[in-house]
Amino acid sequence: SWYSFSRIFKSNYIGVAGSALYTLSMYRLYKLVIISAVGESSSFAFLPLVVYGFWRVFTEDTQDKRYRRRWIPLAFGYAGIFQTHVLSCEITVFLTLLLCIVYRKKIFRLEILRELCKGVGTALALSLWFLVPFLDYYIREDLCIKHGYARPIQERGLYLAQLLAHWWRIGSDAPIGESGMYHSHALGVGFILIAGFLVFGGLWFFGRFGGMDKRIFKLGRLSFVFSTLLMCMSLNLFPWDKIQNSSRLLASLVGSLQFPNRFLGWASVFLVLLFCSCLYYFREKEQKTLYYAGLLCVLTGIATSSLYLTDYAVRDRGQLTLYNEEGMGKGYIAGGEYLAWGTRQETLVYHAPAASKGVLLEAYEKGALCADFRCVNPGNQEGYVELPLLHYYGYQAYAEGMRLSVCKGDNNLVRVIIPAGLDAQVKVRLFSPWYWRAAEIVSYMTLLYLPATYIIRRMAEKCRGKEEE
Repeated sequence: SWYSFSRIFKSNYIGVAGSALYTLSMYRLYKLVIISAVGESSSFAFLPLVVYGFWRVFTEDTQDKRYRRRWIPLAFGYAGIFQTHVLSCEITVFLTLLLCIVYRKKIFRLEILRELCKGVGTALALSLWFLVPFLDYYIREDLCIKHGYARPIQERGLYLAQLLAHWWRIGSDAPIGESGMYHSHALGVGFILIAGFLVFGGLWFFGRFGGMDKRIFKLGRLSFVFSTLLMCMSLNLFPWDKIQNSSRLLASLVGSLQFPNRFLGWASVFLVLLFCSCLYYFREKEQKTLYYAGLLCVLTGIATSSLYLTDYAVRDRGQLTLYNEEGMGKGYIAGGEYLAWGTRQETLVYHAPAASKGVLLEAYEKGALCADFRCVNPGNQEGYVELPLLHYYGYQAYAEGMRLSVCKGDNNLVRVIIPAGLDAQVKVRLFSPWYWRAAEIVSYMTLLYLPATYIIRRMAEKCRGKEEE
């Protein structure tokens, strides 16, 4: 965030202020610390990079020789989001489409379109190692997430007052709608960012941005519109139910979001950009009192966010004693969106393998995505062994060179069919298709290609410099 904000506003001070506001924003702390949404909060690290990438592509001189490298922040920003949180990808694609509509006249210029395609293409190449297996399973398997259209989300939206909530207090992360705002955490964007939003809106309304850098003003104006839209979409007043009931496709997309407050991640980015735009305006107009007042607001935001974090992590959490490694784990899998449809989560507990009548098990050992056991089926009918492994495409079983049938058993667990008369050691493994390996090679080669071209280009520039001397 510091890298992106400091280069957009050409000021390390504003970059540090924006970074502090964003890193310690109320919504990010809520996601990272309170509900431990590691994937979503990790994707927040890459959102400012996407903004900076579009900033460079849309605002810098297309005739500059260095313009052909303006796609790099965009590529790494998109790749980071692709590889951390799928739902953030969905929201990012939605905002990208809106941005393309706003800048529809610019994107079809050859230089700009080329940079955008290079950025998105490189991001996809870097992420193929994940995207190919993910899409393969999504298309091939009947997963719970495909049936999410029946899950309404409007009642889980925030109340308008919650957007302003900034103070640390003990609360719970119960879904909004069950008990309203009673005893709930501060999960909005916070008062400090809303203050920047109101100040920018007032300056814009009264036409005070005359003489300001037009690029910064356009960025602030776009951020104001986008942040307003995203905050509205996070509320329980937004007509999510009507949208969800309009078509099966929209129902599936909306249902997969689970919580409307997910839009506040991107809203926080745009609100920080608004705050930084105000600081930039006060600095350019030499209004030092207002400039330092804005920096004081940043310090206030840091203090309140830090106390909020400390209160929750130290005072509210109590103590937890771990006596061994086994005490660290539990079978919690949240919403289970990527379980096979029909799986009963409540019965997914750690247990030994189960064998059908007449099949004897010996020397069982389970590893990660694999299991070994010796079995004997003395009867004249085939039996089965059911392992505590969730069945997904790719599991294969072998017994002394002979391949055994593998299918879904009770509760979608891996079931190995044991032929009559078999007395052998059985190995069960998850084998990846060849195109998964090909996707990994493409991602690795892309990752090696980028620094290699940078080093070669730097060496070429040095050689040209020496020749000119």
